Amino acid sequence: MTKLKFPLESLDVEELQARWQCGLNVIKLLAAQRKLCFYVLPVALEIALETSAIPKEQYDDALENLVHKQVDHRDVYKVLTNMGGTIAARNLIVDGKAISLGMDDLIVQLSDVIAFENQCEMATNSTFELLSDDFTCILFMGREYKFGPQQAKVIENLWHAYQAGNPWVYGKHILVTIGSGSDRIQSIFKRHHNWRDLVLSDGNGKYRLNLDNCPRERLTT
Repeated sequence: MTKLKFPLESLDVEELQARWQCGLNVIKLLAAQRKLCFYVLPVALEIALETSAIPKEQYDDALENLVHKQVDHRDVYKVLTNMGGTIAARNLIVDGKAISLGMDDLIVQLSDVIAFENQCEMATNSTFELLSDDFTCILFMGREYKFGPQQAKVIENLWHAYQAGNPWVYGKHILVTIGSGSDRIQSIFKRHHNWRDLVLSDGNGKYRLNLDNCPRERLTT
């Protein structure tokens, strides 16, 4: 049997469940939604090729061609659903026949798992959530921010500008809108040490909320 090196580290279904401390239904859902891409364990492909009696001159090419091919997400869903047997993967053809797969044959690349975990962490940590209706208390990047009445009005104006799709606003316009006697936004926040984590400046008098990496549909009010 040809020794084929699978160049990327991978996890099988049981290892993935243990890593995330989750049930099989979670893995099945992620597969169905194409959040994770599954492959076939290389040794399973080698066995399939051996049993197919494929000609020797075609063996290596067939193995190289199949080993990096993703399993169709519908087939993965069937494998994870039908615990008692195997299913034929329609996009993995050997000598005219679809390869039969079981749960133990499925793997996911570790790099894909880590990328998915990072996406989840970013989505969780990058949320902007109002903890009070008057904008005096906000949760941003996993940290709670508290603002005075005038500061909160600045944040509220920038929030509405962001929602309207025009996030950059002139500081002087905000000061007039909120009826402030200050002539600079910095003066409003002079006693707040972390306000620049949430509010960005373009250096030319405009300000915006630091929500570039925060999908609008994930924001809550």
